[in-house]
Amino acid sequence: MSDKYVLTDVSSESIMSIAKVISSSPSPMPFEDIATSLQTKYREQYLKQAIIACVQLQLIIKENENYVANPKSRDIIKRANKDELIVFFRQALQNYPPFLMYADFLSNGYPSDESASMTKGIMQISSTLKVVEKALRLWGADAKLIIKENGEFRIPEAEKGLPSNYVKDLLKALDSELHAKMFLIDTLNPEVYNYLTKLGIDISELAKALIDYEPNPKQSLDRASQFFESFLHKFGIDINVNLQGKNGVNELVNTLADQRIILKNQKNLGNGIGGFRNISAHGVDKDTQKEWVVTAQASLSGILFIPAVIRSFYLYVKKQEQNF
Repeated sequence: MSDKYVLTDVSSESIMSIAKVISSSPSPMPFEDIATSLQTKYREQYLKQAIIACVQLQLIIKENENYVANPKSRDIIKRANKDELIVFFRQALQNYPPFLMYADFLSNGYPSDESASMTKGIMQISSTLKVVEKALRLWGADAKLIIKENGEFRIPEAEKGLPSNYVKDLLKALDSELHAKMFLIDTLNPEVYNYLTKLGIDISELAKALIDYEPNPKQSLDRASQFFESFLHKFGIDINVNLQGKNGVNELVNTLADQRIILKNQKNLGNGIGGFRNISAHGVDKDTQKEWVVTAQASLSGILFIPAVIRSFYLYVKKQEQNF
C-alpha cells in the first residue's frame, strides 16, 4: 500500500491553527516550538496527527526536522483573521485529490461510507476506512462544501458576511473551480484521475482553462494544450518511452505512434490537440504571418477534447481498451 495519502482524525480548526502559527513565524519551526505555541489547545499526540494533515493538505512543508509555511499561502494566512481561516482551509481541501474523488462519488449518489471506501481503495490511502470517511466528511462540512439535502449531495453557497472583499472574491472563484474539477474527474473517470495524481499532474490548470474560456479563449486553449503536452512527457517516462529531445505535442504524439504505443486513430486525435497548441501558443501563422483568432466556442470544444484523449491514451496503453 502506498502511503502518499495519510488521513488523520483531526479537526479543520486544529489544522488551520497550525498553519496560522507557522505562517506567522519568521523562521522554520521545530515540533517543540509548535507544541509550545498551541499547548493551551491541543495535546502533543493530537498535535502530531494534525501536523500530518496540515502537511498532506500542503498548507505547510516539512524541511528536515522543521516546518515552514507553503509560500503560496503563507502571506494570506498570516494576515487572515480567525473567521477567514476556514476559507483558506477550503482552498487547500479542494486541491486535495482524495477529497475531490470522495466529493465526486458523493455527488454521483453514493453514500459517504461507499464514497470513502472507493476513494481509499483507488488512491491506496493507508488510513483506516473509519478515519478516511470521518475526516473527508467532516472537513467537507466544515468548509461548507458538503451538505445533504433531501438525501442528495449539493455544494451550497459559500458563507456570506465575511469582512474581506478579497475573501468574498476567493469564495466565488473556489465555487467555480470545484465544479470544474468535479466535471473533469467525471470526464477522465476516477481511475485516470488517480493515475494523473500519481504522475504528479494537478488538474487545476485544466480547470482554470475551463473556467476562463469565455473571457480569455485563446489563453485558455493555450493553457489546456500545454497541460496535455506536460501529460505526454510524464506519460512517456511512466511507460519507459524515450521522449527526450521531442518538442511540441505533435512530435510527442508521433513518437508514441511510431513506436506502436498508441493507435493510428489516437495519433490523429493527438495531432488535433497539436493543432490547438500551435494556434493558441504561437504569435503568427508561419504561412500567412497573421495571428489566429480563437473564439470562445472553439476554445471550449478544444479544452473538453483534451481529457477525453488523455482517458483514451491511458485505457489503451494500460488496459488495451479502445475507448474514446
